[in-house]
Amino acid sequence: MRKLCNNISHDVLVKDFYNKILHKRDKRFLLYNGLEFNDEVLAILPGVSIEEVLLSNFEKLLEINEKIENDYIQVIVKDKIKTLFRAEIPYIERYFENRINKIEVGKTADESLKKIINSEINKELCGVFKGIDKILYENNTIHSVISEFFIEKSNVLQIKSCYYCNIDFVNVYKEAKNNKYHFTLDHVLPKSKYPYFSISLFNLVPSCYTCNSKLKLANEFSISSDLAKICPSSEGFNFDENTTFTLEFNVNDSDFKSKIEKVQQIEDVIIDLKNKHSNNGVKEFIDIFNLQGRYEYHKNICFDLIDKRKKYPDKEISNIASLIKRDISTVKKDIFGYEIFESTNAPFEKYKQDIAEQLGIIKPQY
Repeated sequence: MRKLCNNISHDVLVKDFYNKILHKRDKRFLLYNGLEFNDEVLAILPGVSIEEVLLSNFEKLLEINEKIENDYIQVIVKDKIKTLFRAEIPYIERYFENRINKIEVGKTADESLKKIINSEINKELCGVFKGIDKILYENNTIHSVISEFFIEKSNVLQIKSCYYCNIDFVNVYKEAKNNKYHFTLDHVLPKSKYPYFSISLFNLVPSCYTCNSKLKLANEFSISSDLAKICPSSEGFNFDENTTFTLEFNVNDSDFKSKIEKVQQIEDVIIDLKNKHSNNGVKEFIDIFNLQGRYEYHKNICFDLIDKRKKYPDKEISNIASLIKRDISTVKKDIFGYEIFESTNAPFEKYKQDIAEQLGIIKPQY
């Protein structure tokens, strides 16, 4: 639940990714077909190059997608499929409506045709590219190169925990002197529907297996103006500012001391993940990744902070700092944990920081 590119400039990231993809010109890559990165790649968008599709920021990808969807897929592709399968027009209408409004597609009149129709649609989606027969995401080799890129950038990108849930570690580790990775790369715009963005840099988000392969697999994001606000690879990502983990009390309550003393066991802790501005995109994000339920399971972390705060009120912390001749902020870090005071995308970072703020351990951040 942190912006993916906070600690590296957009231009540097793009340049390095560009060089990684461009490095080898062999049959594993599109360039083997004689295409250049500045070639126009989209049949319906003159002037849009391979480079632009691969390297544009997420907001620009949404703009490109809107043009492709409205002017090509919902008109030309849909009409072609309807002409080919006239008896299945209701199913085809629902299929294409689902690309925009996430409705139930349902069954075909003749179920034996369903795979054939879906295959024909996929072929047409792949045909958005000029002169490319094989769709990008079917090429596993190029994905290994992209994975290598994220491994190399793991430190500057702070790939420590899942960028969706901030619960599970998604780290790089050593095995037999080689770097390995313990994360998946989620396609924000799923490659099954949007194959033309399947290796676009800012459509990829390092995530844990649970978020990517279990939860989001069956629940796609709605394509709307809210998506740029909840996509971690987007410049407009502001999920943290729009949400907060809350207790039933906070340090500003007049009866704070009596309320915190009532918390005697983990079961006494009540945590709520609030959507502060009732934003539809934020609600969808919380629901897709089941964040409320998953964080409920980790109430022990909150209980631990509450327990320590009861033992170490401000006066006690000040006395310790004076006794050992260290500053108060360092003492607090030693007691409550460094991740509360630093943004490094460590697991449970936002959760701990929001609770610490309500307990008066740190000052409000938003």
